[in-house]
Amino acid sequence: MAKINPDQPPRYYSTAQVINWTADADVVRVSSNINGLPPAISEYIAYDTLNPPNPFLAVTQDGNGNVIYDGGFPKFYNHSAPAANTPFSGLTGAYKFLYNGLNFVADARKTAEGNRKVLLVGDALVSSSYAVKSITGSGFYTSFTRLCAIAGYTLTVKDPSDWGGVVNARYGELDEYCAVIVMSSNHGSGFNLITDASVQDFVTYRAQGGGLILITDHGPVFNNIAEATQHHTGFFGFANRLAVNFGAYFTGDYNRTPVNVGFLRSTYGDHPLYNGMSDSESISAGGSESKVVVNLAQTYEPNAIPPTALNTSGQYVVNFLGILTNGEVVSYRYAYTVSLGEFLYPQRLDNTLPVERGLLTARGVYDASVQNTDLGLGTLLGRVYVEGVFLGTFEADGQDTQVDWVVPGLTGVPIAGPVGVGFQVDSPIRYLTEHTVVPDRPVLRAPNNVPVSVVDLKHADAAGLSTDALWVMLRKYQRKHFTGVSDYPLASALQTYLNEQRAVTGGPDVLYPELTAAVYPTQSSMATGHSGLGPEVRFAVAADTLRLMVKDPQAGWVSHDNKLSRVIPHPRRLVSNVDGTAYWFDGGSLTPQPQ
Repeated sequence: MAKINPDQPPRYYSTAQVINWTADADVVRVSSNINGLPPAISEYIAYDTLNPPNPFLAVTQDGNGNVIYDGGFPKFYNHSAPAANTPFSGLTGAYKFLYNGLNFVADARKTAEGNRKVLLVGDALVSSSYAVKSITGSGFYTSFTRLCAIAGYTLTVKDPSDWGGVVNARYGELDEYCAVIVMSSNHGSGFNLITDASVQDFVTYRAQGGGLILITDHGPVFNNIAEATQHHTGFFGFANRLAVNFGAYFTGDYNRTPVNVGFLRSTYGDHPLYNGMSDSESISAGGSESKVVVNLAQTYEPNAIPPTALNTSGQYVVNFLGILTNGEVVSYRYAYTVSLGEFLYPQRLDNTLPVERGLLTARGVYDASVQNTDLGLGTLLGRVYVEGVFLGTFEADGQDTQVDWVVPGLTGVPIAGPVGVGFQVDSPIRYLTEHTVVPDRPVLRAPNNVPVSVVDLKHADAAGLSTDALWVMLRKYQRKHFTGVSDYPLASALQTYLNEQRAVTGGPDVLYPELTAAVYPTQSSMATGHSGLGPEVRFAVAADTLRLMVKDPQAGWVSHDNKLSRVIPHPRRLVSNVDGTAYWFDGGSLTPQPQ
């Protein structure tokens, strides 16, 4: 449950709105902005010994994934790499720091499940200096490969060539790893070597608990974080594309000497990054390194949160950071759209945007695919609701949608009449958009000519469907989808077409493949038995009443009446994984079938 909440939910509105905010009693300070960089809490942990001292190590530790900022990469060159299988006690101070850094940023939930995979992303190609794939003395491949193995992690190393020339690591890929190390070592063009969508997906990855280590070196001087968001050269261009989203940036060129751990502890306090290091050890530092600057969020009392006026058509993202009485930090991003500001639509098969909200389609089944027109948001993570029933989680990237349905094997929901579909985005923003998907009834120009009818059907949002899917749709849904068509001529033409296309006689009577689900014989047996289902089971149904129970990730198990025919395409067989009984579902009843 959020600690800072609006009086109107973040969603699409057709008219102007004013949003008021309240904070829970344990929120003591708040920082916020509209359509800006999300505020973050970062801190310096190490300064050099120059006069005045300059910070070269900092962390972000604000309730999302941890981030480490390191302004000097020469200490990790291959020529200083530890020997294979070196114990922690035998590592130099720099590699003990990196060893601790991996443990500090690694997503604890993933490591607890046995995921100790780390991704190292660099912006310099192997043919260039200071490359992550280089095994030369001034490269990084040997150093990081050996250190990760010593720390018990499995390393994958990538550079722009793995994405066709520009880093385009998307959330689905990043989510495979418990931590990501970013080596920003391309002095000239690093700023342009990552896509905007990838930047946002790094932000989403951290918001979901993934940790980052950003390592770079020197470059030009910036006076503030706004300057660091603009295109620039220097080694840290690539790193700054990410760091500014967490309230930090790299700047400048400084000549340092190694910094003593005991000095850091006594001067600035101890930190988990120094675990196992003695006060006599030092962290390497040298010439021409950068400093890291953290942009301290301006906070105010929670009772002073100003209302948000949504006065004009467009998109508004309201960013919040809250500091709790126990010192913990929470962050939220609420998105609102007004009038023409909508960015998330049900997707047509030809990828054109609907003329207005909702979707008019001749498809018999809608697969919950969406089109995100705001590519700057990166990958959207959220939940799908059909007629108020939670049916799965989704990842949406531009025109590509992946849905994890609550029933394995389900591919969509039936469109026999208007169906309300809601998309609740949970990350990187909180946003709800609801659309009505309506069946189209196109008039066939030549009802007895199936190829012509198929062409007409494709123009009614059925382009891209297989030939089989098209003729099945015509055969089974002619009365529902078409006007002015008598049964016999169309059925006869379909039979002829079927014979020509598939060289068989007849056609399938079952439109949809068999599904396996938790089907109980009675509502009472479902009520008592569903609590014993495994954690992977999210859907149960009672054969006698067709009552559904669905495990909503936010609300837990929720019951629904009279919804089965609205969410499960039919006719089809449902096989119970509770007792093995097979049922025939025709839309109106679940009838046991003989074994």
